[in-house]
Amino acid sequence: MSISRCREWTVTIDECCKINDTNIVCTMIRNLSQYNTIILLTSDEQLTKAAHSVLVAENDCRLITFENEREAQSAMSDVECDLLICDDDSLEDSSDNILTRLRVRAPATARILITDGEISAEAVDLASRAATFMYLVKPVQAQQLKIVVKR
Repeated sequence: MSISRCREWTVTIDECCKINDTNIVCTMIRNLSQYNTIILLTSDEQLTKAAHSVLVAENDCRLITFENEREAQSAMSDVECDLLICDDDSLEDSSDNILTRLRVRAPATARILITDGEISAEAVDLASRAATFMYLVKPVQAQQLKIVVKR
């Protein structure tokens, strides 16, 4: 997991947790509350770089990235999220996952689903059940992501 805010500040949770105190990390995250918070759940390095280049470098937001759904779910209990961008490859279960749970827990939080090359019936069903704001098809271009997030 990594947290990024603005151009000058990037730090990983592992670096912060050298003293094994997650309360310090959660406090650090909450102290950044003046920024829009975007959580990106993906193991796709290209997508992570694209998101960082347009969402952090060009906008005043903080981007928290996760490769693992369990870590993202755990962090969301401590962080108020404005937008969840989720790669369907990172979801453990297509019927009960972070997107569908967020729809119930925080319906005002925008949700974007990113799927592989084709739009399958399963992806459409997931987007519908999770009431996603939009779904994108890989490969996602940085400028495409920037436009969708601005909406």
